Amino acid sequence: FFQAEDGIRDLVRSRGLGDVYKRQVVTVPVSMRIEDEVPVELTSFNVNTDKNSVQLIWSTATETNNSGFQIERKLSGSNEWSNISFVSGKGTSTEASRYSYQDNGLVVGKYTYRLKQVDFDGKFEYSSIIEVDVNAPDKYTLYQNYPNPFNPTTTIEYSLPEKADVTISIYTAIGELVTTLVNGSVEAGYQKVTFNAASLTSGTYIYPVSYTHLRAHETVLDLVCRLLLEKKKTPRQQIIQPDIVTNQTQI
Repeated sequence: FFQAEDGIRDLVRSRGLGDVYKRQVVTVPVSMRIEDEVPVELTSFNVNTDKNSVQLIWSTATETNNSGFQIERKLSGSNEWSNISFVSGKGTSTEASRYSYQDNGLVVGKYTYRLKQVDFDGKFEYSSIIEVDVNAPDKYTLYQNYPNPFNPTTTIEYSLPEKADVTISIYTAIGELVTTLVNGSVEAGYQKVTFNAASLTSGTYIYPVSYTHLRAHETVLDLVCRLLLEKKKTPRQQIIQPDIVTNQTQI
């Protein structure tokens, strides 16, 4: 600013304009922009459970330079945190944002979660921790497969209140064994297995399941559901669709 004013003073004096200069004020504008940093303000961090799945939900009010959130999980009894996923942030924003993450296929136990908020420059900050229990079901259950009808793969879900020997086999409608999907010890919780029927013909199949207590060494029950394999029809094929059983069999 002062160098500019000196230059103007020399210019007006060299041209005999000294009196004019004395009567005028020459201002050189200077612009300056000051911004306060908007922090990544975490306003909520909550959890929901569904069977053996955990859903994390969190919200921010504002964000600055936010690369995203690293999701970390620890199983009860362990001192090690596991990095299970990363959810991208909004960079810099003054608007409220909502995030979620689904952690599926968990075994029975107590879990601890935390968020590691990471800036683009590598700086980071941890959220508070949140704990959740994934509990064993209270009964043996065999669920109807999905999708049903299917072609060529379908998923069969079942649940165990405690560890047991499990056998799940696929049979034709007249009782012929097609394949065995599960045959062995399975941990307590919500389980699932995939059945691929690409080599089979269209029709109705059944899948009984047997649970055997490992402590008592006795089979406690047998549950049966039906599934319908429906291959693509050709003009010379006609498939008669049988009735489908109820959606779920329980005890």
